[in-house]
Amino acid sequence: LDQLFSGSDTGKLIGPKSAPDTKQNSPGDCARACADLPRTKCMSFNYDFGNGVCELMEAIEGHHYSRSKSGLFEHYERLGIGKSKQFVYENLQLQHNKLYYFNLRLVNVLGYESIINTQSIIVDTTTPETGFITNKTADYLEIVPCLDLIPGDRPEWKLLCKGVHTKIQNHRLVVDGPGSQTVFNGPTPMNDLKFTRANRYISGTNWDGFIDRESGIMGYTVLIGLTECEDDVHVDHDPHIQLFDKSQWTHSAMISPIPAPYTRLPDGQYFVTVRALNDVKYGGPLVTTVCHSTPLTVDNSRPEVYDVYGIEYDEHLPLLKASHVSSDPHSGLVYNDLCLGHSARDCNEMDWKRMNYSQDIQYAVKLTDGVPVWVKIKVVNGVDLRTVAVADQAIIIDNTAPISGQVLDGPVQGIDLNYTKNFL
Repeated sequence: LDQLFSGSDTGKLIGPKSAPDTKQNSPGDCARACADLPRTKCMSFNYDFGNGVCELMEAIEGHHYSRSKSGLFEHYERLGIGKSKQFVYENLQLQHNKLYYFNLRLVNVLGYESIINTQSIIVDTTTPETGFITNKTADYLEIVPCLDLIPGDRPEWKLLCKGVHTKIQNHRLVVDGPGSQTVFNGPTPMNDLKFTRANRYISGTNWDGFIDRESGIMGYTVLIGLTECEDDVHVDHDPHIQLFDKSQWTHSAMISPIPAPYTRLPDGQYFVTVRALNDVKYGGPLVTTVCHSTPLTVDNSRPEVYDVYGIEYDEHLPLLKASHVSSDPHSGLVYNDLCLGHSARDCNEMDWKRMNYSQDIQYAVKLTDGVPVWVKIKVVNGVDLRTVAVADQAIIIDNTAPISGQVLDGPVQGIDLNYTKNFL
C-alpha cells in the first residue's frame, strides 16, 4: 500500500468512479483492487473504516474535484499520476503561528502559464496547553529526543520525527498540585478517585483541557508509575489506538490486563501521567506531559483495631464516652460506627450509629438500668472495608438503692434475741 499510494487523508473524494462500490476487509484490499486497473482508470480510492466500503475513483484531488468529510472515509491517491517536483528551502526565519503558502508558476511548452498555490502551512513551535493547573511543583521546557516521546504501540508516529530542529524545546513537563483540573484518577470525568479496591486492572485516568490552537492534538498517551512522572508499572500507551476518528475519543483510559510481573496490583500508591502530542507533521510532535501528584491508592486490607478502652458513662447527662486505638496505612480511616449490645454478639441496646472518624467517641444515649451493656466499635477505611472490635468488659448502670432486709440480734442466724445475761 505504501509503495503505490500516498498516506491517508481524512474524507472522501467527490468525483467520477472507476467501478461500482465493493466491500473490502481493509484499505490494503481496496488498494489492490485499484492497482489491478490501469493507472488512468483508477487514480485514487476512498475507503470507509466503518462499513468497509471501497470506492475506486477515476480522478484525483485538484481543480475540479475535492474531498469532503463523510463518516469514517479516508482517501488514498495513487503515486506517480502527475508530475512530481520537490522544492527545499533552508535557513528561513519563519515565525510561530503564521500562515505560509507555496505559490507555483507553471508554464507549458506552448507558453501558457498558470499560477497555483498549496494549502496554507502554519508554523507551530509551542507545546500543547494544559487545563487549569494550580499549586504546581514543577513546570519547565526541555529538549527530548523525538523518538523517546512516541509510544511503543504507535510505530507509525515515528515517521513524524523527521526534520527535527535541535534547538526547539519540544517537551514541557508539569507536576500538578491540589486543586488542579487537568488530570484526574479514575474513570469518572472531572472526579479525582483517591482509593480503590480494584487490583486486577488499573482503573485509570481521565483528563480535560489540553488544547493546541495552532496544529491541534494528534493523540494522547498514558503511563503509570510508583512515583510521579515514572512508567515503571506501565509504559506510555495510546488509549485511543482502537478508535478511527478524534470524534470518538473518550479522554479516559483503563489499563487491562495488569502488565507483567503483576497478576494483581499490590496494595500501595500509583501515579498517573498523561501526555498530549500536537499534530505537527514535520519536525516531530511537540509534547506536554502532566504528572498527577495525587496518587491512586489500591487497598484490599482491612483496618486494624488494637484496643477499645476508657469507657465512661454519665447518667446525669446522659453521655457515653469511649476511646479506641486503630489505623489503616493505605486508604486511611473515614468512619467509626458505634453499637451497644446485651452480649458481645448483638446490638440489642442500640443499633449501629455512624460517626466521622475520631479516636475519642462521645454519644448521648440513655442506657437500660441493671443490664450489662457491651460497647462495640466498627472502623471503616477509605474503600469501605471494616473491622469490628468489642470492649473487654461490659458496663452495668445502677441507679437504684439496695433493697432492705431484716436485722436480727444475737449470734444465731435467723433468730432474733430478745434477752441476754451476757454483757460481753
